[in-house]
Amino acid sequence: HLGSCVINSLLIVYASTRGIEDSIGLYFTVYAIAMIISRPFVSKLVDKFGFIKVGIPAIILEGASFVIIGFAGRLWMFLVAAVVFAVGYGSMLPVLQSLCMKSVPAERRGSASCTNFIALDVAMIVGPVIAGSIADKAGYSTMWFSMLVPIILSIVLILVTQKWLNNIEKNFESQD
Repeated sequence: HLGSCVINSLLIVYASTRGIEDSIGLYFTVYAIAMIISRPFVSKLVDKFGFIKVGIPAIILEGASFVIIGFAGRLWMFLVAAVVFAVGYGSMLPVLQSLCMKSVPAERRGSASCTNFIALDVAMIVGPVIAGSIADKAGYSTMWFSMLVPIILSIVLILVTQKWLNNIEKNFESQD
């Protein structure tokens, strides 16, 4: 969630520092189209391979998009980042929501969904503030690379909790 909030809040300002002002809005159009196209495939991948095998590559794609944005100097590079981020984030968001639903009994799914969206709300508040502080002190390019820290921590968290995550999926499947 954090990455999306930072992109939504600071990409236009960053693009203007790179001399791309009038056409950066195209990033968001390409991002939306790529997300609409990629999302239907994600549910099939999760059903076939599970959360971990889809989640980790999705997070890696998010990280790759930050690196691309950090180096971007032309509009086409931002548009490549839009596609990469859309596939990564567009995959991760429904996968996380699904995991939240699978991790609790049916009568607690409303609370689980709410908790997931509270995390999104917190990311919307905290992410741009932290990223803006980094951009102010170290520059916008550094800010995008610093976004790799939560990406790496997310992957580590998935790997550390891998057994627990696999059990959530197995237990959910056995309820069918």
